[in-house]
Formats: sequence, structure tokens, C-alpha cells
Amino acid sequence: MRNSCQIVVNARERTTLKKWSKSPMTPMRVVVRAKIALLAATGMETAL
Repeated sequence: MRNSCQIVVNARERTTLKKWSKSPMTPMRVVVRAKIALLAATGMETAL
């Protein structure tokens, strides 16, 4: 399994990522990446 690096997201970045992940006007690729970043920031590891 791969070693994952720790992602640190401050409050402002977290707010922006949440906004992007919930907006119907945001392109789907940005929504998916925002959700991945939020999960990584909470400590979720990759499942590869």
C-alpha cells in the first residue's frame, strides 16, 4: 500500500472546499476533488 502524506487545511480553505462540493454550479471534477481533499484533511487514507 502507498504511504499517504498528511494534508493540512485551514478554516478558510475548508470553507471554500465545502462550498465547492455543495454548489450545483461547480464543475463535477472540481466537486470530486474538493470532496477528496476534505476527506484527506480528516485523515482518511487511500484504499489502493
